[in-house]
Amino acid sequence: MEQNEFNVEIGDYGTDEAEAYIDALWDNAVKITEHPERWKYLLDLMHHRSQAALDTPFEAYCLILKTYIDLMEQKTLKPHDLRLLEKGDYTAYQY
Repeated sequence: MEQNEFNVEIGDYGTDEAEAYIDALWDNAVKITEHPERWKYLLDLMHHRSQAALDTPFEAYCLILKTYIDLMEQKTLKPHDLRLLEKGDYTAYQY
């Protein structure tokens, strides 16, 4: 089994190639939930032995929101992106 990572920013080009790549990965993926034993193992893992089992849904939401905001604070928009947003009547707020 191998692990893949797909890190690209797709704009107006490359969408067909990206879709074909993802479709091929999906078609060849190892199915982990089709077997009842694997499904039961995954549920047990998530409910009793994972970090997710220790957090309430609200706490998980807050962590995801905090992570998202932290990542967005590090990102700078390119002039091209700003022009596209302004063209769509986007209002830039400080948050």
